[in-house]
Parts: sequence; C-alpha cells; structure tokens
Amino acid sequence: MDTHKQPAPHAERARLDVGGRFGLAVGARRGDVARSPALMREINARRVFQVVCAAGGATSLTQVVAETSLSKPTVSLALAHLTDRGVIRVAGTRTGQSGPSPRLFALRPEAAWVVVVDVGRRWVSAVAADLGGTVTARVREQSRRSADGLLAQIGFLVQGLLDETGITADQVASMVVAIPGSYDQTTGRVRHASNLLGLQNPALAPGLRERFGTHLTFENDIDLAALGEQAYGEGRGVENFVVVSIGTGLGLGMVLGGQLHRGSHGAAGELAFVPTTSTSRSASPVPAALRRRGVLESQVTADGWSDAARRLKVPGPATPRAVLAAARRGDPAARAALGEVLDHLAGGLAVVIALVDPELVVVGGGIGRQLGPHLAAVQARVGELVPLTQPRFAISGLGTDATLFGGLASGLATARKQVLLSFEAS
Repeated sequence: MDTHKQPAPHAERARLDVGGRFGLAVGARRGDVARSPALMREINARRVFQVVCAAGGATSLTQVVAETSLSKPTVSLALAHLTDRGVIRVAGTRTGQSGPSPRLFALRPEAAWVVVVDVGRRWVSAVAADLGGTVTARVREQSRRSADGLLAQIGFLVQGLLDETGITADQVASMVVAIPGSYDQTTGRVRHASNLLGLQNPALAPGLRERFGTHLTFENDIDLAALGEQAYGEGRGVENFVVVSIGTGLGLGMVLGGQLHRGSHGAAGELAFVPTTSTSRSASPVPAALRRRGVLESQVTADGWSDAARRLKVPGPATPRAVLAAARRGDPAARAALGEVLDHLAGGLAVVIALVDPELVVVGGGIGRQLGPHLAAVQARVGELVPLTQPRFAISGLGTDATLFGGLASGLATARKQVLLSFEAS
C-alpha cells in the first residue's frame, strides 16, 4: 500500500458546491409541495444539508439561516433531524463573543465513503475518502492487460483500501472508475479504449457492477480531469473551458455552462479522431489500426513524437523528453520534429476552439505538462487558423492526480446525494 494519504499536498479536503450538483432534484412533483408538510421538511433539510456541505468546515445556525433564507425555527428543526440521523454533527461552539455561545455544525465525515479507481494504460491508481473529502488510503500498481486481470486487480486494490481504512463495501456510497475510453450507458460497454483493450471486454463492466453494487459509475478519465480542474485547479470559477490531455493517449474534457459535457453516447471530446489536413487530402484509405486509435492521437502522443524523431533523425532517444531537450539545445532536427507535432496539436485545438469557444484551455498529461514554454507558439498558430477571440492557455497544476481529483469531486456529489436519500427514506 502507498503510504501517502492525499492525492496532492494542496488538497487536504474536497469541498464542493453540492447544491449546484444535485440541488432539489430528489423530490416529488412540483404540485405536491403545497399539500405535503413532510415534503417541505425534506426540501428544507436538503437545503440545510447543502449549505453545511458547502461550508467545508463548521458553520452556525445563524450562518445557515443567512445562506438558505429559511426561518430560524425551520433551520433549527432541519439541523436536529440531520444530527439525529448521523448525517451531520455538533462540532463545538463559537467563542469570543458576548451572549450565549452558538453551536457549530459540520458534516459527519464517517457517514459514508467514496472510492475512486483510475485505470490507465500503465497504472491503476485508487483512493478511498470519507464524506468530507479527506483521503484515507491510496494505492498504485501497474495495469494488467486482460479483462480478467483488470477485474481481479481492481477488486484486490479496492478491498485493500477498505481494509486499510477499516470499513466495509456497504459503507461505500459511491465508487467511480475512470477509464481511457467512453462508457455507453445503453449497451453497458466501454468503447474507444484502444490503449487498454481489456476494458472493452463486454464482461468487464457487468463484473465490476456485480461485485461492487449499483453505486458504481464509469467516467472517461479526461472528463474527470476536467471536473478536477473545475473543483481544485485552473477551471475554478470558469464557466466554459476544456482540458486537453497528451500522454500515451489524447483526450479532451469539456465543461460548458459550468457542467461537464459528455455527449449523447459518452464520447464527447474524443479529440483523437479529429482528422488532420494531411489525412483529409490523402486519396488513400486510412488504415484500420489508425482509425481505431485516431489520426490526431497518433501524431501528438508519445508514438507520434517518436515517429517524428526517427523520421527527422533527431539525435538521442526517440522520446518526447529527449526531443524537447534537444530542441532547447538548438538541434535543428529536434526543432523540426517539435514544430511538426505542435502544428498537429494546434490544428486539433483550432477545431475545438472554433466549435466550443472556450474561455480557457488547460493542457495536462505526461507530455502536455512539459509544453509550458511552447504554449504561446501553439496559441499563435491556433490564432492563425481561427481568427476568433482566443482563450487563455494554461498548464494543469494538478499533475498526475487530476483524474483522481475529478473522481473525488464526482464521487462526493453522488455519495452526499445517497446519504440524503437514505436520510429521507428512514
């Protein structure tokens, strides 16, 4: 087991505006509200719970009243119900003021748990966190290639997290599995996971769901990275932005109007399949292997860098890091290879910017995070291709944990919703 307790030093807790995530979605028909005092109590309890969650720490009755605009007796009753059910707790009193010391209320973190698993081409990473967002255990292992191997590996890692945390699977209110592909809700299958074909086995998703229950969700890893940026990174407070991840694969996550955009079949943002100028002008059919992987992905990810380096005879290893280092030294072949790859990347981003009009483009992934000195050149090239208002470009500061951060944000929203549903049903 990895002894690190947090995805990154600057994220000790995950704080979400859960009201914005599920709001009043759990309830009855609008026409029933006026006729049902019990329903009104449930709605008020939800509003109070959302404010306590969003506070991230202890908050007083007066503060909740101000945030919800509910009456003091209504808020007091809702806090009492939530406390009795073990959803929130009394976290002490506020001192240093005249008069009686008001009680402080906070989320009860052990009320439910979240597990996030990031299945990558090379590594499987997983974390367990309480309802307050504090990560209690984490682990990382090299990925197994087959469906049976992945199923066994995920099960083993998750059970290890539960054992280390001292909880059972029944206490997990949300489990999020990040995949380098798309999950089709209609068929229940993973698609477009060309870098890890074992994920596409039709038995994998049902096998995981059978083992871990109905609160298991699959999300594209870059979509989750976008949620991570929204909650903890460059995307905080930005309504419309995209995250492009460049590494062993290529992916795009889009947050539009403050919400993650998945598309009709969970495949929105498959930037890998954007055709380039060279392929669109070619009379020859695109090879099947290239179609499966994606033309643009083959040009700007690690294999594309290696191909350009060998073709242009760049000295040293044919890796992105070596090409970048040689280009910094002024090697002409390396500069040519770098320019070729960045030109392909700019062409793909130009399509995104022309169609989506984002305020921000966040670049991440193992290769993407090394492109900081070259972002201005990419942006300039995009500006030549798309004569529109250009977005801001930034390198992700979340590092390799961006997907885990996003899974935590998504999982916490689901877990808090499940806790509230359990409260209303009891």
